Amino acid sequence: MSAECTPVLAAPRRPEVVAAVVQVGSVLFETGKTLEKAQALIREAASLKAELIVLPEALLGGYPKGLDFGAPVGSRSPAGREAFRRYWAAAIDVPGHETETLAALCSDLGCHIVTGAVEKNGGTLFCSALFFSPEGKLTGVHRKIMPTAGERRHLPYVPVVYCRRAPEFDPLGVHCCSKQWHVVLPADSRAQGTETGWDNRHG
Repeated sequence: MSAECTPVLAAPRRPEVVAAVVQVGSVLFETGKTLEKAQALIREAASLKAELIVLPEALLGGYPKGLDFGAPVGSRSPAGREAFRRYWAAAIDVPGHETETLAALCSDLGCHIVTGAVEKNGGTLFCSALFFSPEGKLTGVHRKIMPTAGERRHLPYVPVVYCRRAPEFDPLGVHCCSKQWHVVLPADSRAQGTETGWDNRHG
């Protein structure tokens, strides 16, 4: 009795990438101050030769941990309405001042950045991941697909199942918050060719 052996070819080794994960919190309702903090930490990471710099979910605009915007089932409060007005005002336009600032910083430092942001589009807010390239361009936007629990007060469901890829670092992709731990979404991402994803969860 004989056995056949089929050789297994190892996948070609991909170039190594120096990546930095920046753990920083937002100054809630003060997006300008948050942007200043982010710029300083991005510069620090780039000085350590980081090529890819990843920042937390909802960094620009802030994650409203503990806030309910005065909206229990069936009612709204004036104080809650004012809190949401301030939160909406702190969200960013995409493209806008904040994205232009980060794009210019990428060009200056020659690095890639992925950062979380609360993006406003009319009266709707989205929890988004923004991609920037060393050419000084905003190259992509990935919106969080399924808000978690109480986030559904202020964030919509996005009916598109995909994992945003980072072309320069294929097969890396990004999910926002706990989406990496859902069963269907990571499986779908794998089917699209994404082998590794990072989860830019808020701090």
